[in-house]
Amino acid sequence: MFPTLALCGGGLWMGLQFHMKYVIAYGTTAAFARLDNMEMPPTPRCIARIHVYSQMWRYFDVGLYRFLVKYIYKPSFEALSEWFTLPQIIIKLIASFATFVFIFMWHGTIMRVFVWSVLNYLGITLEYFSKAISTTEQYKWFKKNILRTEAMETRFTAMLCVPLLHLSAISNFYLFAGRKIGNYYFQYFLPFVLNFNSVVIFISLYCCCIVSMALQDVPSRTDKKLHVKVNKSEMKCE
Repeated sequence: MFPTLALCGGGLWMGLQFHMKYVIAYGTTAAFARLDNMEMPPTPRCIARIHVYSQMWRYFDVGLYRFLVKYIYKPSFEALSEWFTLPQIIIKLIASFATFVFIFMWHGTIMRVFVWSVLNYLGITLEYFSKAISTTEQYKWFKKNILRTEAMETRFTAMLCVPLLHLSAISNFYLFAGRKIGNYYFQYFLPFVLNFNSVVIFISLYCCCIVSMALQDVPSRTDKKLHVKVNKSEMKCE
């Protein structure tokens, strides 16, 4: 019953609420762990600072990401590199596929988690191929002769990332709200029909990509280990 922009607001609210739930849960347990001098992973970055799948996995649940890289992705990559003679990008995609199979089993073998895992793997695959294309001579020529400046390349990259951010948001709705709500968002928002609402959504997602790219190298408050210097003289009893 909601209009298009209200549905977009509802989707954004689901993402922000999910983020805050993890910040509170992880932040509370991490605070108790630090009392025992344990170094904990940083709390999840705000989803408003993330515009591609790889950053979501790298910066949202950092502990799970480190576990996946150490025990699933790297062993799979090394084993495939040793046993098969394949292009590196293919080996990376197969290792990523094994990782997402584990993610699917880890979060629960139900349909909404399956759809979420498949869409995430699809997004990661599109990123891999995009990065591979950006290293080709054709793209270097396009950057030098058409884009010319770093600022124009940033705008061009942000524009290309809009569909990826769009798909990323919809895939997360399956995880947040279940298959019924996810299917509704998928059917309603994925096919871009040129109208006023789609233009507003495209511009909004484009701005999100620009902001996320600008803040990409800015660490979050908990990304750095805080070093507190205590003056010993202040600790002496009067």
